[in-house]
Amino acid sequence: MFFVSELDRNTAREIIESLNKGNPPARGLEYFTVGLDDYLQVIEKEYLSTYIKNGGSGFKAVIAQYGQGKTHFLYAIRNLACNNNYVVSYATLSPDETPFHKLELVYSQIARRICPPSKDASSLEQGFRSVLTYWYQTKIDEFKGKGLEGEQLSNAINQYLEGIKGLESLSFERAVRLCFKFLHEGKDEDFENVVTWLQGEGYDASYKKKYGLMHKVDRSHAMQLLRSLAKWVHIAGFSGLVLLFDETESQPSFSTRQKESLLNNLRQLIDETTNPNFGHVMLFYSFPGLDFLQSKSLTYEALKQRLETVFEFKNPYGVRIELEPQNEKVVEQLIELGIKLSKVYAVAYDCSFDQNNLQTSIKTLAEACYRERYGGGLRRRFVQASIKVFSELRQNANFVLTQDEAEKLAKGG
Repeated sequence: MFFVSELDRNTAREIIESLNKGNPPARGLEYFTVGLDDYLQVIEKEYLSTYIKNGGSGFKAVIAQYGQGKTHFLYAIRNLACNNNYVVSYATLSPDETPFHKLELVYSQIARRICPPSKDASSLEQGFRSVLTYWYQTKIDEFKGKGLEGEQLSNAINQYLEGIKGLESLSFERAVRLCFKFLHEGKDEDFENVVTWLQGEGYDASYKKKYGLMHKVDRSHAMQLLRSLAKWVHIAGFSGLVLLFDETESQPSFSTRQKESLLNNLRQLIDETTNPNFGHVMLFYSFPGLDFLQSKSLTYEALKQRLETVFEFKNPYGVRIELEPQNEKVVEQLIELGIKLSKVYAVAYDCSFDQNNLQTSIKTLAEACYRERYGGGLRRRFVQASIKVFSELRQNANFVLTQDEAEKLAKGG
């Protein structure tokens, strides 16, 4: 349970500003999350705190139309994973910058968006630099807590780094070892060079001789590096690795060839979760729907088979998490969402509302948005419209939203 009294004004304002632009905020989701608690509790109980932590791996497909809360759900999973000592990466996928048919670009975004565990996942710097620094500081504190210093500390570090072995990519293995040493020795430039390589942001010919990094990050090494990342994360003392993939555009944006390659890569990644060398990993991939699987090609059929089962609270082993609630619950959830958001808004603007007028207006708006649900983006439109209603109520305590006004807002007016 999260109480709005714990929310500071600046964070509340950030939440409202972000939502008004149609985006989930980087922090503060817990203050207005509705309809996800059961999903999150089951995922934590059945996967993050047990199966994945103990060496298993899994994949879930998150299904919801645009504006229906896919990104919000992935952010909530990110926060949950961080609270359970996981390294997490939220990667947005787009045709231009990070198309899934180019795995080297996907790996690079994973590496650049990765973050270490935290009670507030949004407060930490993203990227390998942050994870490596967290890892180094945690181990050094552990060594010093045992009273090690000077030569004893150096010997303990060398012995510890020698134990980091068995990674599929020898270059990755060498890179993380070097980063630990460079941090300890204060060799900032060398550290930054190796981090640049780890993130797939560049490769200088001198890296081969200077650091023993034998290749650049390219398509032929992407999966090898991803498997090495997953294994290193566990060796480094974290519970595991959680990867969140969020599509920003629909499949029709891709050519037929690109789509085939994308879906084949996705199938291969799903299959990796049955590979014992890919343990301690949980993958989530958001889709706006499954219409793109209607083709009869072998690639589509193979992926369709892997996405057939549906996640249910009594049977959480299904692959598809379908976020859209049953019809009879939609209005109820929108009203609950509106009430929670009104409390965040009140903190942001240091104001209060006439509760009768507020609840009447939210109910009227929720019903109007539900009637316009076939236009897509139901939750997003409701949230943005609610903020307009709160602004009216802040200026005029006697304001009550009418049916006509609600219909206009529900249509985007």
